[in-house]
Amino acid sequence: MNLILRTRKIYFVILLGGMLLLVTNSALCDTESPSTINSNKQTPALLSVLAGKISGVLKESLPEANCSLKTDEFKCEYQTQKFMIHTIYRTGEIDKEAHEELGPSYKGLIVQIGWEEPRQPNAAVYFGPHEVDDLYWKTYIIRDSFENAEIYVWISYGVRTDKKLVERIRHIIDEETKKAKDIGLK
Repeated sequence: MNLILRTRKIYFVILLGGMLLLVTNSALCDTESPSTINSNKQTPALLSVLAGKISGVLKESLPEANCSLKTDEFKCEYQTQKFMIHTIYRTGEIDKEAHEELGPSYKGLIVQIGWEEPRQPNAAVYFGPHEVDDLYWKTYIIRDSFENAEIYVWISYGVRTDKKLVERIRHIIDEETKKAKDIGLK
């Protein structure tokens, strides 16, 4: 029991450190007004920690990256562009009408991490973390369940994006998610 309390205190200190990092990186990461998805209208501790650590890494590597933290979502964009995409359905049918979609340029990066209510498990839950080859970029997808919520992660990057940076971000997410599960974060 003492170990659990001590671990929660350590995680709280990490959370405070992440929040302090967010405040010091205010030029990089703008907070917006709370959304109504989260029932207690507070940013979950894990999301705050991830936002702080990833913002710090991106400030070092890509100072021009634009990051924002809302109550239930953290998003960073670097060198994005609009693409015209024809949706390919599960049946193999290709949509005749193209739609506009924002994606990373050949050196770009989009990191999107969100927190939402649990829902029906999908392929991302069954197959675990995996990478999807889109037409113009790759997307690394993680979906993980906690007691009262799910976290989802999309890391989209271009063919010339620094792979070590992507791996560093993936490592931060894996490490912090594991810590949160170990202490029984809800």
